[in-house]
Amino acid sequence: MEITTVIFDIGGVLITNPMSEIKHDISITLDLNLNIVEKTIEVLLPQIEKGIITEENFWNKFKSLTKCTKKLPENSLLLRELAKNFKPFPDVMELVRKLKKFYKMGIISDTNQAHVNFLRNKDFFRYFNATVFSCEVGCRKPEEKIFRLALQRLETTPEETVFIDDRAEFAKAARDLGINGIQFVSAAQLKRDLIELGVKLT
Repeated sequence: MEITTVIFDIGGVLITNPMSEIKHDISITLDLNLNIVEKTIEVLLPQIEKGIITEENFWNKFKSLTKCTKKLPENSLLLRELAKNFKPFPDVMELVRKLKKFYKMGIISDTNQAHVNFLRNKDFFRYFNATVFSCEVGCRKPEEKIFRLALQRLETTPEETVFIDDRAEFAKAARDLGINGIQFVSAAQLKRDLIELGVKLT
């Protein structure tokens, strides 16, 4: 079946994934051991990324779990590393612009509301017909529901759709639903894999 739709992950595909820098920033700013920060975020991240808790709740729980006594800075520690280092990958964004001429374009991202608002303010989603953010729909990859929502919003079928993610398990989750899942490694590799699927770039 002919491809009609291309869906992208954000962090690690369209932009640098800021999570490693965010954890280091939290560790330094709040004077906490990095391992403790990483373990605590691992517990709390699914909750904020599913919209179960607000950012305020996140930090209240974080401080309680880590016994942190330092005051939080005014600018969000979840956001400032993304804001400071925000730079879309130019070679991938060039592919996005080319694909937009021929295909419906979508986003599926596990993220929090602060990141979504920041990217919306940057008009980052202007090339995309539909976006599905975990924090707004209450589910995350690799849950089937988040993929089904994207297909529904883009009015497409799995067979007609390509999904691109830097994490192998998420590309596989898409393939398990009949979607053409590609693990992103580089722009050159992505271009080759798209062409192999019969996707037009010119």
